[in-house]
Amino acid sequence: MPTATPKPSEWARNIIEGEGQVLIDSDVYRYYELPDELVPDLPGFFGFKFFEEDGQEHYFLFLAKGVPAEYRKFLLAHEVREKLDPEEHGGCKRAIEQELAEVPQELMAEYLPYRHRQFVALEKYYAPQRENPAITSLYNGIAESLAHLSRMVEPPTT
Repeated sequence: MPTATPKPSEWARNIIEGEGQVLIDSDVYRYYELPDELVPDLPGFFGFKFFEEDGQEHYFLFLAKGVPAEYRKFLLAHEVREKLDPEEHGGCKRAIEQELAEVPQELMAEYLPYRHRQFVALEKYYAPQRENPAITSLYNGIAESLAHLSRMVEPPTT
């Protein structure tokens, strides 16, 4: 666990709709639920940010309130591990591989398509900014993870 304490970012403090705790790699993290409509282009969004305020380090772990309860531990663990493992070392792909290894088999048939849809939305959301040096590494990690998930999910039939 980072030495930082849990605290919502200033922009989110007035819109928090709930909170909870999750055990990730033997550490307890507090997370905050935000309105689903906050990021309409990213259904089931989630994130993990570090920041300093009043001379102290804090973290803000959050997700959309509508994320199914049975998925939260896996999504939040992915985000924490990715942020604690530098992207230049394949943080996103390694995090998705570890995440999927922890999802119980009985949940996998529903979970995999859910995550695939999330990564399709992420790729679409960040694609216009992929040439921005601040976004390139993030985008590349998303694209690599999407390719990995795409190989695991059969295309939907319509």
